[in-house]
Amino acid sequence: ATTHTATITLKPILGKGATATAIAPYTLLSVVDQKRLRCKKLRTTYAYDFVTMYELAVQAAWDRAVLSNPKIVAPADEKKVHATELVLSADGSRVEPLSSPRSPGANDCGMLAWRLHMLTPEYPQGREIILIANDITFMNGSFGVKEDMVYERASQ
Repeated sequence: ATTHTATITLKPILGKGATATAIAPYTLLSVVDQKRLRCKKLRTTYAYDFVTMYELAVQAAWDRAVLSNPKIVAPADEKKVHATELVLSADGSRVEPLSSPRSPGANDCGMLAWRLHMLTPEYPQGREIILIANDITFMNGSFGVKEDMVYERASQ
């Protein structure tokens, strides 16, 4: 009996110099990307992405303002939106800023709140707003006592 052997050479699928091949395993999605995917399937936006959306909107407003009026000068600060996440205090009487930022998705409550300080063309020195969002990836977005308290305290 004659034995035939064949050699198959797989070329990179990502372009020149890439190391992935057609049989390379897919990289796993991060926890945040998994949550974003869940939100996309529900036709909504991941709560932690709202701050980024505000950053993009404020930058676009500055771009339009500078183009429409050459006398307008954008602030030197590259970051035009400063966000501070707010959490319920230990006694539940108020919301308070986190001492240090936490990773998206590390929340222990389905209601999220931020204090945004935004440098806009209308208010170049800055203005503050409170942004409140329901995290649909936390307990399927259900409201409990803690979520209600965060919403109420952040709204005051």
